[in-house]
Amino acid sequence: MSAVAPASPPRAQPRPQPHPHAQPHPQPHLERPLVISFVAAPFGLEPLVQFELDEIDGATGLFALRGGEGVRLFVLDAAVHLPDYSPVITDEQTALLELETAEEALLLVVATPGDGGTTVNLLAPIIVNTRTAQGAQLILEGQDWPLRAELAARA
Repeated sequence: MSAVAPASPPRAQPRPQPHPHAQPHPQPHLERPLVISFVAAPFGLEPLVQFELDEIDGATGLFALRGGEGVRLFVLDAAVHLPDYSPVITDEQTALLELETAEEALLLVVATPGDGGTTVNLLAPIIVNTRTAQGAQLILEGQDWPLRAELAARA
């Protein structure tokens, strides 16, 4: 298994840890918009696999993920908004995205605004290989991350 963000204590792993987060986190250079090819359609958006990821001006770490006819999700860069979020992905998931180094992985979480605040899906993050522009929404099996976590205001 590979950690997508720093885990404590560190685990013995056969692969490098994709995407260790440190504050401040320099965002990878992304073409605007970045066209992402998902290896499988994100949950509930079948059959769409091509999306554009575009940063929202004036909102660091907030992106619009657009695909198809009017389909838009808001996603957050976990390194910016959730520095303690440290999901673990399997070697198979790492290979699926062809991640070779930690710096290639961009960890995003789907944000859902609502009347009572914004929630984020920590159970099924989106990971993008910034080198290949391949992405996947992964279900984190056997981990205790919530499907709807309230997003707290940043200090």
